[in-house]
Amino acid sequence: MEGILVQGDVAGVLNLPQPAGFLVQRVAEGSPGWRLGIRPGTLRASIAGSDLLLGGDVILSVNGIEVLEGEASFERIYQSLNNLKAGERIVTRVLRAGQVVELSTEVSQ
Repeated sequence: MEGILVQGDVAGVLNLPQPAGFLVQRVAEGSPGWRLGIRPGTLRASIAGSDLLLGGDVILSVNGIEVLEGEASFERIYQSLNNLKAGERIVTRVLRAGQVVELSTEVSQ
């Protein structure tokens, strides 16, 4: 999955319910994000000098760990995902079309 951390003014423009989120740009077929049903952006836009794909999901949290400004939350999320065993669940909160939605799937073998 590819995306960009949005925070500050951009987070405000996207009406995030928290200070930061991960704006999904692309989702690889067969990936955990694809199995979760995460939707990538489809509408090209330029915001604050950055080219983005809007209209997709913004990830707010993964397994209870909120996406925060800076890199520390990404490291905690990656560690959490790496510690999961087959059959355990990934639970992700996303902002989709102005609504907070919870998505979940089991970790495959």
